[in-house]
Amino acid sequence: MQLKRIILFVGMIAAIACVLVGVVRSDETETLINEIIKAARTDSERSAKLLDAASLVGEDKKSKLVLLETALKYGMKSLGTAEDCNRTLGILDMLAQMTPGRASQWRPQTARIYSRLLALAKPADRQKLAGKIVSTLVREGHSAATKGNWKDSLAAYTEAKRTASSFKLPVRGNISGRIRILGSLSRAQDNVSKHTALLKNTPDNVETRTKLVRTLLTVLDDPATAAGHVNDDLDQKFQAYVPLAVKAISDVPAEGCKSLAQWYRKELARSVLPIVKYRMLKRARAYYQRAIELHSTGDGAGAALPKLARASIDAELSKLEYADPLLCVYCLGGKEVACGDCMVAGASTGMVLCQPCRGRGHVKCSACDGHWGVKCSKCGGKGGTYTRKYSKRTGKYHKEFNKCRPCKSKGIMHKIRKRRTDWSLSAGACPKCGTQVLKYRGSAVCKTCKGRGRSGQCDGCSGTKRVICTQCESGS
Repeated sequence: MQLKRIILFVGMIAAIACVLVGVVRSDETETLINEIIKAARTDSERSAKLLDAASLVGEDKKSKLVLLETALKYGMKSLGTAEDCNRTLGILDMLAQMTPGRASQWRPQTARIYSRLLALAKPADRQKLAGKIVSTLVREGHSAATKGNWKDSLAAYTEAKRTASSFKLPVRGNISGRIRILGSLSRAQDNVSKHTALLKNTPDNVETRTKLVRTLLTVLDDPATAAGHVNDDLDQKFQAYVPLAVKAISDVPAEGCKSLAQWYRKELARSVLPIVKYRMLKRARAYYQRAIELHSTGDGAGAALPKLARASIDAELSKLEYADPLLCVYCLGGKEVACGDCMVAGASTGMVLCQPCRGRGHVKCSACDGHWGVKCSKCGGKGGTYTRKYSKRTGKYHKEFNKCRPCKSKGIMHKIRKRRTDWSLSAGACPKCGTQVLKYRGSAVCKTCKGRGRSGQCDGCSGTKRVICTQCESGS
């Protein structure tokens, strides 16, 4: 049996060597693939043989890519065992490394494989696999969001929420908030399609044209497309400001920046939808910032009002910072997420470094974050104490239960020995892992401009003095 395997392996190598010289160069890849898999009986064996053949190709990237794609096709048909699933995941990783630009193309297959692994896994391993599935779906949803495909993004996040809710993952609350935002954007896309189709039949419908232009300007934040629908029937402000908003901010004069900023802030930002208010205020802030820069080179006195307006907008944006649809859904720009290893009473007692966005700064203990559960010394873990009281009404003594304040009637406390340092709180060593725990209190300061926040010079933070998530491509 072993001799037969050796003969088959040698024959496969000879076939590859012969075909690569004369066949692949003539684009007849089918012959090569048939030679490799002719002895295989199942799709699982075909996928394994093609994967082995791809490792023997060497530096011939084109041939290796063809073999891996074919191995993936057979691998997706044979996900019967955990071994088959892991082998197919390895093929997907190799394809993603060879073609980084097509990484998003393989995410649906990755999610499907993880779902299959979830069905095959033991109960103890399902929580981690569920986290991987949610992470894959979130990346798929974010990739669609960066391209403006809000429907596809909403579908991916909805599927991620279903899995996260089933396994009670800490990220499920953040995903629910993201779904609400994406729902508004998806409905706006539907309305744009309806209004555009209606205008083809009735181009003189001013009400429909106004709704279309306003939706493109506010919800979808697309003034370039909105400018294509502006005509003489619309309001004069739309006729004057929309073509000006299409221009680059650097090409707009100081007075134009002030006018656009006031229009975006006082009129277009009046909406109950957080995403609309957030996007319009961001636009207004950018125009005010440009006006300040133009006045700093000329009339410095003219920058006073824009500075006051910018400060007011910053205060409003701080309340709407989670409305950004491209923000990392795990840490929401804070770089830390709830710790799943220190769950007490169904809730996380600490935070850990956000792995999806590769946050920086001091990292807390990954096991328990310095919050270790101990019995409350006052109630002995019972959640309260009984006291003996005399009732004048009945003339008898009775027991009365008093809730424990230090542990909030949970019976568990999270002790932390703190001492203040310059910018951090230092906790004692964790009894589980012995790690000295540091609690990070600072903000994510932009390293490009070193916290100066000069939007004219800094492309990293756009003047906000802080950066967001590096993994989700919404910041630097």
